[in-house]
Amino acid sequence: MASDIDTLQKQFLSGVSSSLPDGFFRGKLLHLIPEYTVEHLGVFISQLWMPWRGKWFQSAAHRGDNIIEPTAKRLLQLRDPKEPLGGLEYGGYHAFSFAMNEKQSIFDPREVIALDYDVGNNPKVVRDVVDEIVKIGDEIYLGKAYIKEDFGFRNVAFFELRK
Repeated sequence: MASDIDTLQKQFLSGVSSSLPDGFFRGKLLHLIPEYTVEHLGVFISQLWMPWRGKWFQSAAHRGDNIIEPTAKRLLQLRDPKEPLGGLEYGGYHAFSFAMNEKQSIFDPREVIALDYDVGNNPKVVRDVVDEIVKIGDEIYLGKAYIKEDFGFRNVAFFELRK
């Protein structure tokens, strides 16, 4: 996670919101932007263990899921035994569904592909998340993760998706 926030932001602004992605894309967390103490703990833990494997997109249906590694399923179900998880593929389980649409960015003066988690059976904390992605190369997307707070949305991370 050594990437500089300013460099990532410049890359994001130079990306394009082309056609919606389709299929599985491996994910890589590039940079967390912690503001609260618990988020700093999250940065430390993510350096030791990152259960997120990527995202699966179904462009025709304007939807998708995150793919999490099998060990994360056990942890999620300890928190909530009824945690809705999908099937096992791409090295993990489908979890945390999202709706996908092209729209204006939350903060940036540009169009993006927005991934809105306020859908289905997602837990409240996940429903408050919106990801924005732009294409920066052949089958490569750069993303920004936002979380909704009392005052609006806050950028909490940058991530990469590769086919």
